[in-house]
Formats: sequence, C-alpha cells, structure tokens
Amino acid sequence: MSLLLKNNNRLPRRKKEEDARQYAYRILKKSIMELVLLPTQKLNELELANTLSLSRTPVHDTITKLSRDRLVNLVPKKGAYVAGFDAELFEYSIWLQSTFGSTVIQNILARELQDDEKQALHKRLDDLNLCITENRLNEVTSHIIGFYEQLYLLSGQMDLIWKTLKKSFSDYQRILFLATNTSSTISHELYMDLSNLTNFILTRQTDQAYLIFDQHLSKVLLLLEPIKKYKPDYLTG
Repeated sequence: MSLLLKNNNRLPRRKKEEDARQYAYRILKKSIMELVLLPTQKLNELELANTLSLSRTPVHDTITKLSRDRLVNLVPKKGAYVAGFDAELFEYSIWLQSTFGSTVIQNILARELQDDEKQALHKRLDDLNLCITENRLNEVTSHIIGFYEQLYLLSGQMDLIWKTLKKSFSDYQRILFLATNTSSTISHELYMDLSNLTNFILTRQTDQAYLIFDQHLSKVLLLLEPIKKYKPDYLTG
C-alpha cells in the first residue's frame, strides 16, 4: 500500500478542514474505488496508518466505517479485507439503473430543456471526451458517473433518487473503473453511447434514446465477464 501510493503519486494531501478520520476515510475510500487497494486484498492497519502519517485509531475507525459502506469485509480472527466484487449486487445495480434511468429519460423528454441545461449535458460529454483524448483514463469513470447524475438532475425530483442509488453503485463504479482505466476502446465506446443518447434526447427521438441507453447498460454488464474469467479472485464467494 505505502509503496504503491507513493510511487504513483496518488496520495492527496490532507485538507486543512479535515480531521484524521475524515482524511483517512477520503483516502481509503478513493483507494478502494480506484483499485489502488484491490478487491479481496487484506488491509494492514499499521501499514495504512504509516502511509497516511496517522495513528492506528482513525484508520481502525475508518475501516469499520468502510465495512458499513460494504467496501470492506471484517472477518473474525482474520482481519479486514477489501470487499470483492459481488456479481449479484453488480447485476442488481444495472437493473436499478435501467429501471430508474428509463424514467429519467422519460421525464426529460416530457419537457423542453433550457439552453443552459443542454449546455450542461454537452459540458459533461466534452469533459469525458477530453480525458479519453488525453489518455487520462483514470478519470473516465468519474465523468461517466457525473453524466448519469446530470441526467437525474435534469429529470426533476429524481436527484434524490440518484443520491440513494449511488450508495449501492460501489461495484458498478469499481468494475467500470477497472475496464475504462485499462482500455481506451471501451472508454470511447461508452462515451459514444452517452453522446448518442444526448443527441436522441435533444432531438426527441424517444425510441432511439431508450434503445441506446439499454445497449449502454448491456455493455457495462458485460464488463463482468472478463473478471470472472481472468480475475476470479476479485469476486466474492
């Protein structure tokens, strides 16, 4: 953990307003979500504390908090492990995204978007495309998730639903990160899906909008298959 973070310059500095527990939580959660800490990897409290220049107490408390977020598994008499990918939970998150996402698209199509709202969608896409073009693939997932969030914001009162859904999307995000961070082709394909979705929404091509969204989620779902084949140790159970 220590060498991995320092060699990749991935250890952000502690913010002035952060106490030790807030800092530990921010960094360890980010490390799990971005696969610096790999699925099923055992966590060493002392090593983590030394890496973060903290005492063991805030690190211990953070690991407990991350277990409540289902990002860490606490195994009696064995220790703490980064949660593996849960295939069923991943598939469930895809189903949730399909169910609520279709409602989101319906709500957006039922109203006339203002120019600033259209620009907000295009801005999300431009930022996503730029990070792919500049090969900043480690940023792709955050931009894709940001695009989803923008859709929920534009759909009306569904932003609260998005906040609830996002809490169950940890495996969705980690699997998406693993795929997009290692393949510019996958990143570009998913970008094109969202670009086409935006075009269909803005031109009110309803059937095409629903179809491309379903195709997009099907592609995300298929990202689990290479993990089952080549990284089965990343899976739970």
